[in-house]
Amino acid sequence: MSSVTFTVIQLAVVVLALETQCIGGVSHDGTVLLSLLQHLNAPPNIFSTWNSSNKYPCHWNGVSCHPDHTSSGTIPPELGNCTELESLDLSYNNLHGQIPVQLSSLKKLTFLSLFNNFLNGSIPHSIFELPLLEVIYLSTNNLTGEIPSNVGNLTQLSSFWLGENSLVGEIPSSIVDCGHLTELYLHENQLVGELPASLGRLSKLVNLYVTSNKLGGHIPKSLGHITTNLVEIEFSDNQFSGEIPWELGNCSSLAMLSATQNQLTGSIPSSLGSLQHLYGLYLNQNLLSGHIPAQLGNCSLLEELRLHVNNLQGFIPPELGRLGRLQILFLSDNSLQGPIPPQLFEAIMLQKLSLSNNSLTGSISPKVCDLRHLQELFLANNQLSGSIPGRLGVKNNLTALDLTGNKLGGTIPPALCSSGQLEILVMGDNQLEGSIPPDISKCRSLRRLRLNHNNLSGAIPSDFLCSNSNIYYLEMRDNKLQGRIPSCLGRCKNLNSIDLSMNQLNGTLPPELGQLSTLRQLNLSSNMLTGPLPHELGKCLLFYFTDLSFNLFNGSLPNQLGSLQRMEHLLLQENSFGGSIPDWLSNLSLLLELNLGHNRFQ
Repeated sequence: MSSVTFTVIQLAVVVLALETQCIGGVSHDGTVLLSLLQHLNAPPNIFSTWNSSNKYPCHWNGVSCHPDHTSSGTIPPELGNCTELESLDLSYNNLHGQIPVQLSSLKKLTFLSLFNNFLNGSIPHSIFELPLLEVIYLSTNNLTGEIPSNVGNLTQLSSFWLGENSLVGEIPSSIVDCGHLTELYLHENQLVGELPASLGRLSKLVNLYVTSNKLGGHIPKSLGHITTNLVEIEFSDNQFSGEIPWELGNCSSLAMLSATQNQLTGSIPSSLGSLQHLYGLYLNQNLLSGHIPAQLGNCSLLEELRLHVNNLQGFIPPELGRLGRLQILFLSDNSLQGPIPPQLFEAIMLQKLSLSNNSLTGSISPKVCDLRHLQELFLANNQLSGSIPGRLGVKNNLTALDLTGNKLGGTIPPALCSSGQLEILVMGDNQLEGSIPPDISKCRSLRRLRLNHNNLSGAIPSDFLCSNSNIYYLEMRDNKLQGRIPSCLGRCKNLNSIDLSMNQLNGTLPPELGQLSTLRQLNLSSNMLTGPLPHELGKCLLFYFTDLSFNLFNGSLPNQLGSLQRMEHLLLQENSFGGSIPDWLSNLSLLLELNLGHNRFQ
């Protein structure tokens, strides 16, 4: 029988995931393998057990069956005898061991995929002598060693995937000889050195991924020569330095440029504003300086712009408001100044806006209230003044709002929780006044609330606490709050930290606090709380920080507090506690700080 060209082996011959059972004769999978055998030009002794009289294919040589329909074992060297093989796909299995050098005998091979296994060892150099190879998928294994220097021999190679391994050494300069290369994925390895300066010779390159290596040096200017094909560049998490090449603005098809977490300096090239297909620009966590180019407002398809954690100066370009598809804008942790341009809020698709940790001034434009898709708004640690727009939250779909560390005055807008989705509300270190609005009870998804260091007055809204079981962090420190601590605080089963210190709270401590089994920190210092401590506090076994100082508490310390074996800081000074100092204090072996001063202990 003459052999014919066999084009695909996929989870067969060497390894097979059988899912059918044998009934009567050989199973369906066995029939498929026998049919396949007729087209293989291989020595008979390899397949001697492959026959219909042996109806269980799981017992055949070279076949491994698993109930989860994946295959394991090693790649047998004998596979190199299938000299007519053109395509070999053993991806998504549990294969281990090394890649056999015998695969280099497959002279007609065009497609090789060993993706997502547990293969180890180095990549055989001889694989790169196969003249017809077009696709190599070796990603997501445990391969080590260097990328073979003879990779340039593969002049027909179009896809080269080596990502998510443990490869070392430099990227071979010969790779630029792979003139048909369209995909180069080398991410998540331990590669060092610089990118080949002539990488731009790969004129057909579409995707370039070298994320999470130890590559350094400059980004090659020659990439700007790939003017029509280059679509995605991913350089993040390396050690690249120098400036972003102006020439990248020539890559007219570029849709994504990511170079986060490097050491890039200089300014952002204004030429990037000519990239009409750009949907993602990620340059955060570098050392970039200068102004944000107004030309970026011309990138009409831009959906994400992340420039945070740099040294950018100047004003926020109002032209960014022209980006009708922009969903995420992160400019935090820079040195930006001036007002937030009202035009910015004309980017109607905005979902996440972060401008925190800059030197922005002026007020928050009421236009922010019209962003129907807005979920996260972070403006913390600037110099913003004026009041918070009163309609904020009415049309928005807010899940997080952080206005900490500004000079904002006025009252808390009552509609912040209109969506019912708000999880984080942080407005500490401002000049807010008035009472906490009762509408905050609609914040039933709220997990973190910080209103510290303001001028808020009135009572703590009990309706809010009685209806919220999700909150884990509550801080209203340093205000002018009055009245009692609501007893239904004990219903907030997920509370981890409570800080109501430096207010004017009075009354006794609710025994219901003892129901908070997850509570770790309790700070009620500098209030006017009275009465004895409820013994139920001894049930809060995770307590490690308790500050009840500068109040009017009295009575003896409950023996149940001796159960708080994790206590590290116990501050009870400046009260009217009496009786003897309890013996159980000596059992708190983790205690670092104890202050019982200025009480009435005997």
